[in-house]
Amino acid sequence: MKKIYALFAGALLSASLTVSAQSTPRVVLLEEFTGENCNPCAGVNPYVKRFVDLNATDSFIHIAYQVPIPSAGPIYNSYKTDANNRMTYYNVSFAPFAKNDGLDYPVQGPTSGANSALNNMYYYFDTTSVNNFNSPPASVTPISPGFNQRRAIMSPCAISITHSYSANNDSVYAVAVVNTSDNFHAGAHNSLKFRCALIENELTYVNAPGTNGETSFEQVVRKMLPSAAGSQLVDTLLAGRSDTFTFAVKIPNYVRSKAQLRFVGWVQDDNGKEVKQAGISQLVTPTNLVEMVADHDSVPQISCTTTSTSSIGAYVTVINTGNVTINSLNVNVLSGATSLNNFTYSQPIQPGATVMIDGGPIAVPVGNSYPSITFVLSSPNGLSNYSVSIFDTVKTQHQIFGTSYQAPIVQTFIDSTVYPMNYEATNGDDIWYPSYYFASYYNYYQGHYPNRTFLGSDDDQSIYFWNYFDQAGVTGDYYLEKADFSGTTKAYMTFKHAYSQYDNTTNDQVDVQVSTDCGTTWNTVWSKSGTALSTVAAAQRPNPGFCPTSAADWVGDTINMDNYAGQNNVWVRFHATSDYGDNAFIDQININAYNNVGVRDITNLNTVNVYPTPANDLLSIELAVTESAAFDINIVNTLGETVKLVANSSYGQGINKIDANISDLAAGIYNVVITSNNQKTVKRFVVAH
Repeated sequence: MKKIYALFAGALLSASLTVSAQSTPRVVLLEEFTGENCNPCAGVNPYVKRFVDLNATDSFIHIAYQVPIPSAGPIYNSYKTDANNRMTYYNVSFAPFAKNDGLDYPVQGPTSGANSALNNMYYYFDTTSVNNFNSPPASVTPISPGFNQRRAIMSPCAISITHSYSANNDSVYAVAVVNTSDNFHAGAHNSLKFRCALIENELTYVNAPGTNGETSFEQVVRKMLPSAAGSQLVDTLLAGRSDTFTFAVKIPNYVRSKAQLRFVGWVQDDNGKEVKQAGISQLVTPTNLVEMVADHDSVPQISCTTTSTSSIGAYVTVINTGNVTINSLNVNVLSGATSLNNFTYSQPIQPGATVMIDGGPIAVPVGNSYPSITFVLSSPNGLSNYSVSIFDTVKTQHQIFGTSYQAPIVQTFIDSTVYPMNYEATNGDDIWYPSYYFASYYNYYQGHYPNRTFLGSDDDQSIYFWNYFDQAGVTGDYYLEKADFSGTTKAYMTFKHAYSQYDNTTNDQVDVQVSTDCGTTWNTVWSKSGTALSTVAAAQRPNPGFCPTSAADWVGDTINMDNYAGQNNVWVRFHATSDYGDNAFIDQININAYNNVGVRDITNLNTVNVYPTPANDLLSIELAVTESAAFDINIVNTLGETVKLVANSSYGQGINKIDANISDLAAGIYNVVITSNNQKTVKRFVVAH
């Protein structure tokens, strides 16, 4: 929270409304727009829940629309219509966003412009509350000027709502009554509406359904009745008037727990969008309730195979959330629309019990990426009208497969309009960002960092770990293509990284890990965190955090991988763990494996520099020679064919520079191969015309 509220610190603004005398205590309605892939939302929502718990529903009601900011998550995807309508209604462009009784609320900081805090959920609370948001929620007592302001204004009406269930619990019925206590009028003809939302009081998961780590979601809007447009009220409501609204709803199949359903209703004037009053029904426990949810699955986000076909183990964890035993259950495992396995599970599942159901092994098609694996659970105890697609188990599979590539392997992100083939990232939307993501944020980043410096062919190509926004403990992986080290005796890996701590207490970590058993086990061969990972001094930067701005911000890293020489299917990944610190960047990845190869093996050669890469017409080769000797220098393509003889000459002690005309070489990847005294070293470069 420290990094976000600092952006908007400023004077507390106030607002006032002129209203006629009213006599009914107001129930304040807070409509929040949040998302399961929204990292700032995960930071503030525990304190919103704390505020809800501290304020009774006869004074405060909170509802949440799950929205696709910064990207769509599974809760939003299960039903988009009403969330989209309300986003349009309030012109929502960021999250966490909120409206207080349909209106703006007192905020800290500017109310307009690029750094506006207006309607930012953090600033529903006062400065002291926000400053305490680094403390455990249970120890914070949030105070909201926005709530206090509206609560002090009496309402012209009262709303009461009750609901009940059908005999087989597949439908729910609600009765909402609006009793007018004081005369009031619509702001314009037909602008006064009664709106009603079916909400799920609490959605809980064992594993986060999105990328921001949240496993608990409160007061989530599941459907608006009869729609987001609401029901028409007359333009003038006189004291003593009573309006009754009834709703019968077949419970949507994406509802996780029918026992968690409630109805929220509110009177809203579309002319100005002010909410006049709100009300909520109480939780009701249905009898003879048959229901379940799937809270976890074993389908990996990325898998590895060394053959043209592959099978994966598929398990789904099911929790009986009803109050009767489930004795039978249909399980269907799908890849896209194709059923891979369909069977009946007939072991009893007691109320509250959790079981793991084996849905595999599942044969899956080969490919770099193939359709998502989905579990569909249906017909518990033969109830055919109960069918739920368990949305939190839907997962797109990425698979690195087939023949591994012979070293050297290079990734400089010089062409990153798409993920490089056979390179994959897990949690890519919020963990590892390939450089092409910068394109969509170009103006935003250009404004903050006009002199960005990456080590690819231009200034917006790299990958990075977004610790600045990811909560502590969030992890992500970036997988390289599999390498073939067979027939070699030496191997090493080089790359460059840039990182700055947010402060001296944050310890974001990056590991390089290697697997030779298709990802079953991983061995960490390089690991740095905190100050050891830092290449730039710690600093509390504003949003969007650290970004390298000069070549000096980068540090080169070398990893000895001789232990893997002689092996095939060597799989390397970068594994990062956020400590909610600042961003880490990776570029210029090279994996090399040779027979008696390496700069150190040529005893009279200290270092070799090959530049630029990518090169166009001229390539420069620098040899740091420690003792005069003859050197044979050739350019070799990826097929091992010599395509250019550069030099066959003696060079003296010191730096020797040799220029090679490469204008006749086709665009692609090449190696400079240097031999001397039966010793050899290789440097990779790229030709780009």
